[in-house]
Amino acid sequence: MISLITEQEALGRICRSSFLSPFSGTSHLSEELLAQLARRAVAFTAPCASHELAKVVVQSFAGATFNTEEFTERVDRVIEELIVYGDILEMRPAEDGSWSEDKRFVLLPAPPSFVARSNGTVAILGVAGDQITPLTAEIEGLVSYKGALRIISKPYDSDLLAHLVELGLLRLSERTWLRLPPFEPAAAHVASWLTVLSREPACPPFEGLELLDTQRSPTFYKDRWCKPDRQHSGIYVARRPQRYGTALWCLAELENGILRRFKDLSVTGDRQRPVDIAWRLQAAFDASVETPQRYRCTNVSSSMAILRFFSPVPSWCERHLSIVGQKTKADRCLFSFEMPISQLASETKFLREALWMVETTN
Repeated sequence: MISLITEQEALGRICRSSFLSPFSGTSHLSEELLAQLARRAVAFTAPCASHELAKVVVQSFAGATFNTEEFTERVDRVIEELIVYGDILEMRPAEDGSWSEDKRFVLLPAPPSFVARSNGTVAILGVAGDQITPLTAEIEGLVSYKGALRIISKPYDSDLLAHLVELGLLRLSERTWLRLPPFEPAAAHVASWLTVLSREPACPPFEGLELLDTQRSPTFYKDRWCKPDRQHSGIYVARRPQRYGTALWCLAELENGILRRFKDLSVTGDRQRPVDIAWRLQAAFDASVETPQRYRCTNVSSSMAILRFFSPVPSWCERHLSIVGQKTKADRCLFSFEMPISQLASETKFLREALWMVETTN
């Protein structure tokens, strides 16, 4: 029998089928539900580009009152977080695959896996094919959904970890999951990339180049993007257009606004995403000219604090912050993490050593 149901009732059924609490809002979906739907969609859409996966998720809500441009942007952000945490893999296609002639990165579902984290919790990662979860009902009942992250907050024991392995989940070490790069002084990091760039041949200028202006304030990220003009001479983190797909991250040398040479940002083995390389390199540029990127720390209770960030950080930095904190809604910043005050010293030390960041008091 076919019956009519309201939009609210339909959303409630989707939530229950996704192992989430019934939808209670009236104009938007939770990040947790969007993450579950993106995991399901990538299982039958991959290999695909990020915008193609987002299109599949958005089109599944065709006709809904909340399906607006803002909703599409939220889906994009959720997919980005799934890539950051490791539920979805972003990589170049296999050489023998149907995409072998395409040099763009594509998305693939990560296999079901878990990380026993140093704070005593377990992160559940990956995509279980046609199943919405790789877990039994009993273990699923222990899972807390926090945005794109699935966490078992109950202190883990050997029995729980053994059960996860028996279910076929791969165990990843925290070090493997974090994929932290080696720490080094900002000047040394910049110098190594300048050496790489110097080996590139000169190139003719082309239209569409955008660059991050190191002379502009690192606390206003969007304002730093600009088109080259005569005042731009030196080395910049930039994005160059390509015929199909999104712009490519690169390191560009300019003279009076004219491009002289460039180097696309990548490392052997694709262990770092180009965007992660770019954001760390920009942090090194900023620190090298004594205008390091900044964060603001605010106590919100006797035991909790919020770190607010004004520039993007690499995905490995977000993974590190997520061990002790939880990503929260942006408030006068690009994004923020709430965490125990007891963990602030170690996390700010990490930010200082990994990205040369300092706290702002303004």
